[in-house]
Amino acid sequence: RSRNRAAAAAMNASAESGRVEAAASAPSRRRLLARAVRVLAPSPARALLLAAASLTMCYVMLYCPSTWDTMTGWITSDAEAAMLDRYRSVARRQIQWMREEGELIEGGAGGLMGAEGANATERCRNTVQGAARVADDRGFVCDRADVEASGCCAAASATRSRFACDACRVAASPPDGAAAAAASECCDDFESCVSCCMRPDQKEALLRVLDTTRGHRLRAILSARDQFELCSALCRTSSLSVRHENKYRDERAKHCFVHDESGV
Repeated sequence: RSRNRAAAAAMNASAESGRVEAAASAPSRRRLLARAVRVLAPSPARALLLAAASLTMCYVMLYCPSTWDTMTGWITSDAEAAMLDRYRSVARRQIQWMREEGELIEGGAGGLMGAEGANATERCRNTVQGAARVADDRGFVCDRADVEASGCCAAASATRSRFACDACRVAASPPDGAAAAAASECCDDFESCVSCCMRPDQKEALLRVLDTTRGHRLRAILSARDQFELCSALCRTSSLSVRHENKYRDERAKHCFVHDESGV
């Protein structure tokens, strides 16, 4: 019985303490509620300002649609431009580039390969769609029949060549310190374009393309993780390859990784 009385006394004390705390906190809650009401209560000045802004917006939308379109265009275009600039900056830092021949280069499959392209992982990505030829992510191009199960051009293939520009119109490298040529660099077929574009000395030209490209074409190349993916995206035909909407600027060399946009 004594234990029961002690437990009952403890429960009564706890309940009394809770009532005291609730009574003490009630004024503070009431003060907070009163302050919120004062802040949120409508005032004549605030109501007039809101009404004027709403009427102005409605007037512009109904009677000046071109102005409204211009205003919304400014907002959306500025936001989109800022977003694309941010993506472009990230892409410049993250793209993996082919290094000079003779050094180790990091392959698209994550392995290391030397000047001859012997990939430690024996896996390659390639351009897939070519009916006659295929380019792999080491810069080699070969006949489709010479592609191994790994996706790489076979080392023993007689048709294999690396950084192949023989089917391309490529601007000569400028002398040291000179400005780079602005001419287009285009190839007869997609596979040659990708292989030629993957030359290690193309890095600066490709960075300029990344900096100057605009619109939907930029979105297509910003997802590239390495030089192979970047070249694959650039070498696909686009509106820059077309003249008068339905005719290629060059009927043969229509796959370009660098465009002379002054002539577009």
